[in-house]
Amino acid sequence: MITRKLISKEIQTITLEYSGAKALAIMQEYHLSHLAILSNNELLGVISEEDIWGMHDENNKLESIKEKIQHFFMPLGKDVFEVINYMDEHKLSLLPMLANGKYIGSITYKSIISSLASIVAIQESGGVIILEMMQKEYSMSEIAQIVESNGARILSAYINDVDDRDVIKLTLKLNIIDIAPVIQTFERYKYTVAASYNQSENKDNLGDRYDLLIRYLNP
Repeated sequence: MITRKLISKEIQTITLEYSGAKALAIMQEYHLSHLAILSNNELLGVISEEDIWGMHDENNKLESIKEKIQHFFMPLGKDVFEVINYMDEHKLSLLPMLANGKYIGSITYKSIISSLASIVAIQESGGVIILEMMQKEYSMSEIAQIVESNGARILSAYINDVDDRDVIKLTLKLNIIDIAPVIQTFERYKYTVAASYNQSENKDNLGDRYDLLIRYLNP
């Protein structure tokens, strides 16, 4: 589900040569509490607002707190739920993304919440199934038939390219909570189910994820 469209290249990155005060000003400009730090276009990691406030003198260079840099990032191709879980676990407002080991931009909670709300019909209860397949194997008519054969219907669908191998991920939001029979049918038809999420389970509750992101936006 995560595509290059969600990755911002506009958010300014910083280096160890930046002062703490300058980094804080950039965070304020973008309404973030984290920034990506690069060195010679290579990602070093993420620095937090809290760590900068903890500096003895905010006019010092970030080099003086380089041990505070945290190595948070994700490779391109992860779905939005994996990103939300990762950002939730580490309390991140920004997550650097890599393609072939190279920094290509960052995802923020704002882009995530927009994607989540529009893609998975968050206001509707139900489950989410993410299928992975070769682009040439994609047939929405067959997929819809499988879903409907289990007494369900598709509320929303979203396709994104995973990488340069002509592989796609299809995210389906269904109108039923018990999606196990649908998953079993997909597997019987040799579809690869990359992930699934069920609102009846607290761990994967889409409403909880949505509320989490709302709290990020309105601390």
